[in-house]
Amino acid sequence: MLVFALAGVAVAAPSAKLFRSPDYRVVAVDPPSGWELAASPPSSRLLASWAHREGGKLTLAAERSALPDANKLFAQSEGVLKAQGWTLGAIDRQTGRIVVDATLDHGRRIARQLYTVEQGFAYVLTMVAPAEQGPLRARDFDDTVATMRLGTPAK
Repeated sequence: MLVFALAGVAVAAPSAKLFRSPDYRVVAVDPPSGWELAASPPSSRLLASWAHREGGKLTLAAERSALPDANKLFAQSEGVLKAQGWTLGAIDRQTGRIVVDATLDHGRRIARQLYTVEQGFAYVLTMVAPAEQGPLRARDFDDTVATMRLGTPAK
């Protein structure tokens, strides 16, 4: 099972929602309007957490990893998710990334996760929201993924 431990310092940018962490090669993650970056991560295992004003939560976790790809990363998590009551739905195995849709709490909440492994780091972006907000929050998740820039920042 993949355990996310933090050793480096994360840096929150001036924007209320933009997140960066040079130590974890997170150049930028910038959710759309309506999401606010928490003042500090909810635990030492997470890089960042955002809350939506109408419900919903986004989290970003990362750690150094020798895993070769997102398939191996997801394989480590799949059994744990099911044991925690996640009902997995669509699994999109994109080039280098995996996006997983799921329901929780007997369909009362929805979740979407992105798994990726890049430059020696494993990343998991997770969104959980009330089911009635599913399409809106799923779009927010996709928009957030589109803003994710991982790697070494341009100088």
